Amino acid sequence: MLNNSQNPRYVILALLGGFVPFFVILWMTFIQTGGYYEYPLDDPYIHLAMSEQIARGGYGVNAGEYASAASSILFPFLLAPFASLSWHWLTPLFWGVFGLAASCFLWGRVTGHLALRAPDMTKTYLAVLALLGPLFLHLVGVSLQGMEHGLQVMAAMMVAYGLIRFAHDGEIRWFLVAGILLSPALRFEGLAVACFACAVLLFSNRPKGAILIGTGALIPVVAYVIAMSSMGLAPLPNSVLAKSAVVGGDTHFVSGEEETVLLTMLSTLKISLESASGRNLAALSILWVLGAWIWRRHFSRTEVLLALSISAISLAHFLLGSVGFFFRYEIYAWSYAAIVSLYLLSKVWETSETAARIAPVAFFLILSVSGHHYLLQSFYTFPQASAAIGVQQKEMGRFVDDYIKGPVAVNDLGHVAYRNPHYVLDFWGLASREALDARRDGRNPNWADDLIERYDVGVIMIYDSWFTGRMNPDWIKIGDMTITRPMGALGGSVVSFHAVTEDDVAKLTKDLKDFAPTLPDGMKFEFVN
Repeated sequence: MLNNSQNPRYVILALLGGFVPFFVILWMTFIQTGGYYEYPLDDPYIHLAMSEQIARGGYGVNAGEYASAASSILFPFLLAPFASLSWHWLTPLFWGVFGLAASCFLWGRVTGHLALRAPDMTKTYLAVLALLGPLFLHLVGVSLQGMEHGLQVMAAMMVAYGLIRFAHDGEIRWFLVAGILLSPALRFEGLAVACFACAVLLFSNRPKGAILIGTGALIPVVAYVIAMSSMGLAPLPNSVLAKSAVVGGDTHFVSGEEETVLLTMLSTLKISLESASGRNLAALSILWVLGAWIWRRHFSRTEVLLALSISAISLAHFLLGSVGFFFRYEIYAWSYAAIVSLYLLSKVWETSETAARIAPVAFFLILSVSGHHYLLQSFYTFPQASAAIGVQQKEMGRFVDDYIKGPVAVNDLGHVAYRNPHYVLDFWGLASREALDARRDGRNPNWADDLIERYDVGVIMIYDSWFTGRMNPDWIKIGDMTITRPMGALGGSVVSFHAVTEDDVAKLTKDLKDFAPTLPDGMKFEFVN
């Protein structure tokens, strides 16, 4: 079914389907923010702060202190070469655009290859799929988030495209190898893609290739673990330890760690299936387990393995990963499943004229119904979320840079840490393993004060709601900064400002009185007294 000939019309349609919405969302974001671009998450600024330290020979958020705050092995290093440039803050968006272009190109190539020998009616549906796929697969959305997920999706699609070409002619192409090698380096969930892709090669009688490529995929992960250990850090990033219920340890205090991990994985599965994305991906996975059996006579061994790989990658993500928050974590699995599914359906529609008419229509309906909520996320939530980051997190960073000009403590890292020469104490622990361990352990009620004293912090800017019942009553609250517009992906609508001691009250109060009148529309400040 696949052919080496070019069918550029479908690539052009896919690129249009990706970049027209991309620029529409940019325009909508400018309207919401008042004329500037802002990421819909604060997390890109953690990567940017990390990349600043990497460019200076360090690894962390604060100068001279090692910390694994980034969620990706590779991504901060892709930003580091540009750290000294004024437009450094835009490099996450650049890599998002790069990932979008590559992903749209791959999607167009897949639909174009399948169209070469498809019936005319099927070609029409494939053209529509080429155009709308980037939206329904959320390729546009992840490209705008400023995170590594856009490149992760690109790598997963390279693997999917490489495997279907391998299923067709048995050749292991460069983009299959590159996708497998990149996947774990970009996100730890990529280990599932790499492992199951190598399993497809292994059980398709290509053991040497599977072992060599699989070993290559593990090298950056092993190197990362060794590097972190040499710096006295945990083998996994703090962001993974803080956010993952399975490896983070927050739930490991019932009888027996093995039992608890199992229960936690089942709980993670339950949470995943409560999400629309999780249910859709689970349904597609179950369909291909059944499909591999029903159509086994029409599928080669490699194609049966491809069908099962969709289920294996999805299940691994459900048990160990996250689904739902800003629809970014599961998109690599969704895109992989879409490409492989489309190829396998092309084998089905070869079986009869009726199947040739029904299969592409069915796939279009599945893709559009399963992916329609991504459109709302992209066109409605993204611009609002970007504006919310701009009026809260960006303003917190401005307050530290222009007024405090000294060490601060926060619980939501990002804007405050980026291009800030002063120490930032991260209570939540993404930039401090010591804070992460102390917060989760809970046996030392004075852990925050111990760190505050060590780093000479006089100002605390936190969401009080995150610390209900755990704040030191001796901290002196000065006031609250409240967002009065939709809060998007913010961790809270109210940022509270506390002075650590009586000596810090006068300066913080004065700084806030000077700062409050300069707040943009959408924010207000109220003093306690």
